[in-house]
Amino acid sequence: NLSDALSVAGSDTIIGSDVHVKGHIMTDSDISFDGHMEGDITSQGNISVGVNAQVKGNLKGFNVVVAGQVHGNITASGEASVLSTGN
Repeated sequence: NLSDALSVAGSDTIIGSDVHVKGHIMTDSDISFDGHMEGDITSQGNISVGVNAQVKGNLKGFNVVVAGQVHGNITASGEASVLSTGN
């Protein structure tokens, strides 16, 4: 089925270090964020905050891994971890 082959539903979301976001991101899939964010990130999947990321907001996901800077609350229904480069 061609529509199944072209579907991006449920695919991972990747936001690079050159992206600046003001507002909230809500997704049902995994998200990797390495940019600058003013707002919350909410995911039904996993959230990865990259080493270059600066987030001023709350994170809510299944598993949350922080390698960058987060100024806000982290809520994980699975596991939350802050790597040595994270804060």
